[in-house]
Amino acid sequence: MNHQPAMTADRREAVSRAASAVVRLQVEPSVREAAKDLNRIVNDPERDDWDAWEAVRGLEHTVLTLGLATWEDLDYDRQRLAYRALTGD
Repeated sequence: MNHQPAMTADRREAVSRAASAVVRLQVEPSVREAAKDLNRIVNDPERDDWDAWEAVRGLEHTVLTLGLATWEDLDYDRQRLAYRALTGD
C-alpha cells in the first residue's frame, strides 16, 4: 500500500488554480493537450511544489496571452478559492 502524504494548503491552491486555467483553455484546441499535460504535473504527488507552481504559472500565462481572462479575472478566482477554503464551501 502506497502512503501519500497529506496535500498542503499551498498545493491545494495550485491544484485549484490549475483546474480553473485548464477549463478556460479547453476552448482553444491548439493548447488543449499541453494544458492537460501541465495539469497532470500539478496533480502528480511525486512532483514537488516548485514543479506544480511552474505549471500553474505556465497555464495562467497561456490564459492571459490568449486573452481568455484578465489579471482581474484570475485574481477574482484566487479570492473565490481562498474564501471557499476558509468556509469549507
